[in-house]
Amino acid sequence: MRDFLREDANGQVTLMIFRKTIEINDNGLVHGMASSRHPYLPPPTLALKLADP
Repeated sequence: MRDFLREDANGQVTLMIFRKTIEINDNGLVHGMASSRHPYLPPPTLALKLADP
């Protein structure tokens, strides 16, 4: 992973999040996260730290 991020030419990567839960009724499940515009809940945060070998 570290080499992939360091060798990337444009400095941008895409993170895709998939749920692993199954549907248990016809209406489906709701999965949500607060955005940065939410009045009081913090948005999700991803922090990566690449350690030198």
